[in-house]
Amino acid sequence: DKYVEVFSPNLSVENFIVSITFVNPFDTSTTGNWDYGIFFRDADGEAQYRLVILSNQTWTLIDSKTKRYVDSNASGSITSKGGEENTIWLIVSNEKAYLFINSVYMKSLNVSRVLSGDIMPATGVYYGNAKAQKKTNFHDFVVWSLP
Repeated sequence: DKYVEVFSPNLSVENFIVSITFVNPFDTSTTGNWDYGIFFRDADGEAQYRLVILSNQTWTLIDSKTKRYVDSNASGSITSKGGEENTIWLIVSNEKAYLFINSVYMKSLNVSRVLSGDIMPATGVYYGNAKAQKKTNFHDFVVWSLP
């Protein structure tokens, strides 16, 4: 469908550490592409940062308020086969976010819109990446608030 699936714990934090492990929902060779990630600093349901992990072993950070890509890159440390897992750590402090995927440091990212908001696991971010009768599981979703 054309909707992004999110889990909202209804948090309101500005600076934080979040850790989550996603389970890849299926093999791309038989079913198609998938994506999942973390929406953060979500103030009103539409204006948030969207960190997205894609089945082609890339990650992207989007500022949904300005509809601009903040950064993106490929990484061989991202697993892509069905049933494999990817653990994301994101440390957000003021105007910087530090991204780790599967214990590998990716990059420091500019998140200059500093505001409090929710932190939400999400899937089906890009149109066509959600498949009928398929689900994306996650576990060990933990958020620590920072001063």
